[in-house]
Amino acid sequence: MYSFKVATEEGEDTYEITSASDAEQYARLIVKNAADYSYDTRRQVAEGVLGAPDEMLSGASPGSLADLEVAAGRAMVGATGMKAACDIRASYLEAAGLDDLGGELRRLGDMARGDFLSHAAVVKAASAIDLADRAAGLTVYFKDGTLLPAEHSMAGIPYSHVKKAADDALELNGGRITTKGTVLANREAVDGFFAKIAGEDTRGLDAQGLFARLTGMDELETDAFDDLTRLCM
Repeated sequence: MYSFKVATEEGEDTYEITSASDAEQYARLIVKNAADYSYDTRRQVAEGVLGAPDEMLSGASPGSLADLEVAAGRAMVGATGMKAACDIRASYLEAAGLDDLGGELRRLGDMARGDFLSHAAVVKAASAIDLADRAAGLTVYFKDGTLLPAEHSMAGIPYSHVKKAADDALELNGGRITTKGTVLANREAVDGFFAKIAGEDTRGLDAQGLFARLTGMDELETDAFDDLTRLCM
């Protein structure tokens, strides 16, 4: 069993994970019922679940784990995404006559700078948006998808997704990019390419050896490989 505590206004609650399916259930709880829990609570639950041993997370789908990362503030959020989220909420607030609250959110959005925001900035923005949602009664729009909960409204990309994409990327000559997954899914075509272009038998290479051969191609080989990619990959 794995347990963690979540601070509340009354003190703290203890959450337990006793089976591999519990992580999935908690993820669904804070996503599907976001209106029932403040962002601060959603964040703490997400952080607690993600801190569980790997075997306790095995029952959660990739999508649910991604939702937990976003709720925990572990997402790559750009300044543009944060500003857009703040401005959209501000529009709702101003339409309801809450100009001061809307202005505060617009000022927060204008403060965002740089390609990606720090974890602290993401959490601060999500908390501010969530407080505005609750003050103005906007959480009723979560159920039908008219509005997304604060953390999802900033269009952040979970770190694990970014890492997976980076780990899968295979840089070729001249900065051109393919992916390791694509190469392996088309192994026969890739081996045929080297046999035809370089008179080389690469069938005996393991995956890492094949990747090294691809990244070491000269410019002419890379150009020909681009042609192969367009045709069958």
